[in-house]
Amino acid sequence: MFRLALLSLLCSTYVLSFAPYQPSVVSSPRLFATVASQKDAAATEEELLPEYQAALEQAKASVAAVVEKAKPELLAPLYHFCTEYMTASQNSHLKYKDEATSAEATLKRILESVQFGYKYGLNPESRYTFGVTHEALRGDPETEDGNTLDYYDWGCEFFRYFMDNDASKVLGEENLKKAMEQAEAGENVVFFANHQSEADPQVMSIMLEKAGYKKEAADV
Repeated sequence: MFRLALLSLLCSTYVLSFAPYQPSVVSSPRLFATVASQKDAAATEEELLPEYQAALEQAKASVAAVVEKAKPELLAPLYHFCTEYMTASQNSHLKYKDEATSAEATLKRILESVQFGYKYGLNPESRYTFGVTHEALRGDPETEDGNTLDYYDWGCEFFRYFMDNDASKVLGEENLKKAMEQAEAGENVVFFANHQSEADPQVMSIMLEKAGYKKEAADV
């Protein structure tokens, strides 16, 4: 769903958390939840405008072609994700009129993600295996065996439109500033986050960008 975000850096422990920003329920024990309720998650296809509905059907067809035989158990959650993603993009587009959230642009991102999922996840001949440590692939062909795609940037752009970035909040910036200064001085700084969704790392990066730490966000 298209949501506000809250990036909260608390006290001297530098705890970093993401949550939908809901001023009316700030005291709720669910403050740091990123998973919508079943009711919230039920943004159904009939709510979509015709162009977004058509794009959703194309996205589902692409997903089915890739996973229906190999991983049929993934169909339902991926269909749900596509619906949520298309709905979030539509809501963002209705509010900000950004071409990046048009039905066509949204479908393009979904199809790219399906392509990556098949190539690097399902296809045994090209499956990517992570080591104990991993250096981000930032699109430097000379050092990355010919790779020209910045996967970090792609991931941020993929999830950027789930967020109402203009209305989202960064709290505890004084703690963030101190943490970055300590890291710059060579000290160890640890960010503890209650990671509850696959989008959380990208949300963190985008909110750090909002606070003026774009370069540092890519290195966290």
